[in-house]
Amino acid sequence: MDYDTRSRRRLDPVQRYRSQNFRYQFAQDLQDYPFAPKILCEGDSWFGYPKKDLLDYIREAGAFNMLRMEKAGDELLQDMLGTEQRARLERALDRWNFDLVLFSGGGNDIIGDNFRHYIHGNGDPADPSSFVTARFDDTLARLEAGIREIAAMIDCPIVLHGYDYVYPTGVRF
Repeated sequence: MDYDTRSRRRLDPVQRYRSQNFRYQFAQDLQDYPFAPKILCEGDSWFGYPKKDLLDYIREAGAFNMLRMEKAGDELLQDMLGTEQRARLERALDRWNFDLVLFSGGGNDIIGDNFRHYIHGNGDPADPSSFVTARFDDTLARLEAGIREIAAMIDCPIVLHGYDYVYPTGVRF
């Protein structure tokens, strides 16, 4: 059977963030391709970039029924685990039997406006970890707990996109 949905891209990229259009598209795809895998997508800009993003490439690779709940700029602790979005996530998980969950998060909790809380300028260049404040380690522990909290709600395989430590190299780019 052919479940190719590549030609079904109907959305303007500007309207893609937690859009009602995504829910309608998911419902339509479920009717049109009932045997295609169901994937729940939650995350930040890696999944919800205004131009072509990671989920667009995945969708082009094959036929998938993707419920897209991502939003660029989301922070894991404030947005994805916030009351409203968490309730949406729980409702979706209760309603549909997903084959896979794609999750991306944690970067916006550190980078951007928050970054100034985690780095100071009086460290030892020979020891990159000396530039990192204690608050950074606390936030990483909270992020890990948040990811574990989300994972505990999910009863199918999870593919997680995350971030790693940044090590200064002295090289400008």
